[in-house]
Amino acid sequence: MAPFSLLIQTNSPGEVSTWLRPVVTTFKSMSPDSTINVFLTPCQYASGKEADVARSIEGVTEVFTPRQTIKHIKTWPWKQKKNQNGAVLYLGGDPLYSHLLGLKYGYPVYGYTEHPTFSKRFFTHLFYKHIDGDLMGDRLLSYLNHESKPIPTDPYCLFFTGSRLGHFQNLLPFYNDCISIIQKQHPDFRAKIQISPFIPAEIAANYIGNFPDCDIYTDPSLDRLKNAKLLITIPGSNTAEAMYLHVPMIVFIPLNNPETLIFDGLPGLLAKLPYTGALIQKSIIWYLSKRPRKNYALPNIIAGKSIVPEKAGILTAAEVAADIINLYYNQEKLAQIQTNLSSIPKPQPVSEKICKKILDVNQS
Repeated sequence: MAPFSLLIQTNSPGEVSTWLRPVVTTFKSMSPDSTINVFLTPCQYASGKEADVARSIEGVTEVFTPRQTIKHIKTWPWKQKKNQNGAVLYLGGDPLYSHLLGLKYGYPVYGYTEHPTFSKRFFTHLFYKHIDGDLMGDRLLSYLNHESKPIPTDPYCLFFTGSRLGHFQNLLPFYNDCISIIQKQHPDFRAKIQISPFIPAEIAANYIGNFPDCDIYTDPSLDRLKNAKLLITIPGSNTAEAMYLHVPMIVFIPLNNPETLIFDGLPGLLAKLPYTGALIQKSIIWYLSKRPRKNYALPNIIAGKSIVPEKAGILTAAEVAADIINLYYNQEKLAQIQTNLSSIPKPQPVSEKICKKILDVNQS
């Protein structure tokens, strides 16, 4: 029998780093001879580095960029003769691409989603986060089950700059200003800045060395996150990782640079209109800054209440520095946040469930 062929659709940094990786690792452990091709699809949240990061995952056979994915689906003969076992797995984006790949190859289509109302239509089987488990937590579970004893280290505050270039270019200088303010008041304050692997290496290199007040890292490290006394970040998958590692955090939503913000649905489309788009986007931001407060950090969303501090608006380095100082040097508040985070149940492993279902059904 020919090796099993798994075609995976995915799209943005969060899905590539926290969904794709554990699925590929698990599937290769269960089916070592299989081939795994990753099809990236158009996404407004994409950084442009998804293909490079996906290729770096051990076990991935081939990666198609969004443009290559569309071209591949359209390539004649459109419907391939089925000559081997295979399946399509949807891991984010527009599911139409997964369904078209399934039709092209004659493969059943499986999927995983974090949206409870996502339609099961056209899927052979659809896995739901709220029912089957949090795929984002699989990598954390593996880490927690195999971690060595923590290495003693001086306390430090960890800053995440975001996976999109626009966020990174604005946040890194802003963070450095915050750190400079804090260190003038607290010379013992130690800062580490984590640059996302989705930021092009040549761009990151231009920044390293220009910020003397902190240590900058380009290699992702769960050890670095777990040992942090406090995490400073914007909303994203890293807030879930910190949550499962019980790392206190402050989540900031800076509205200082409206051109870097992306909105879903109709607001996002209106903001892209020529001439009027910029004005519409500024109006949306003004509305968001005035509307009743909502949760953006995943720990707060999951808990249904505010357990880690969040702050949205036009932010200054001085006020952000003050917020960091008030929490970083308050052990009682830090301990309370850790306690609240530890009350959130650990994620149930789901990558093994997904891979086993695909292999059992298709090889039975």
